[in-house]
Amino acid sequence: MTPDDLAPFAVADGLLAKMAEQPAGKVTSTERQWMLDHAREALARVSGISLDAAGRELHVAAVTGHLTEQYSDTFAVVSLQGRILYCMARVALRGACHPERN
Repeated sequence: MTPDDLAPFAVADGLLAKMAEQPAGKVTSTERQWMLDHAREALARVSGISLDAAGRELHVAAVTGHLTEQYSDTFAVVSLQGRILYCMARVALRGACHPERN
């Protein structure tokens, strides 16, 4: 992926800076997988590539240090090369992944 390929996604600088000021939140494996699955779907949809190709791109980015996951008590964000692929409120993420606790 080049920076031009990621142009449709928002630049993450402001949100990631705000999250850096917050204490890190604990994340379950279910929540983490939910975020990565939705990031992969967003990348595929916006880039016009298959889910498999998007998954491969995310894997390469993770191995090379270009994929970032951040979880605070307020937000959960997956970004690729400084562009937000998927973001949601932690309370919504918990509700989606752990409905039995609602």
